[in-house]
Amino acid sequence: MNDSGTGGALHSRNVALEVDDATFVANQLGVGNTSSGQAIYISGHPLLLSSSIFCSPLGDDTSAGHITGFVQDDGGNCFSDECTDLDDDGIPDRCDPSVCFADFNGDGVVDGVDLALLLGGWGVCSDAECPYDIDGSGLIDGADLTLFLGSWGACL
Repeated sequence: MNDSGTGGALHSRNVALEVDDATFVANQLGVGNTSSGQAIYISGHPLLLSSSIFCSPLGDDTSAGHITGFVQDDGGNCFSDECTDLDDDGIPDRCDPSVCFADFNGDGVVDGVDLALLLGGWGVCSDAECPYDIDGSGLIDGADLTLFLGSWGACL
């Protein structure tokens, strides 16, 4: 976690930067600052950004977003407010196209059958195994339903 007045993890002025295959997690701005990027603040030169992950900005005011400044997006980047990594591969599930965490019956599609399983398990998990608790809170609730609906459709 990084906490800064401008650019929680990286702050650059008048220097050309290239960021590739980096992960920025849990960055926040200093108290009262809402004008600069949570993770990166850059001015003067563009940031060349590729294959990087930005997740879970911290603080009450996340309106500033992950980055402030001009960015040349070279692809492969993922921006998410969620960093859950259910398969423990170091890539947040929201950024990992190989993860289909809401396909509970394993048929390659998140659909009504999976929804029925999620709703059938609704409430407090009764044992250590709780396959429908998507966010790992120990409770199958609205937060899990939100994540579930966001993954509706064919798995990649």
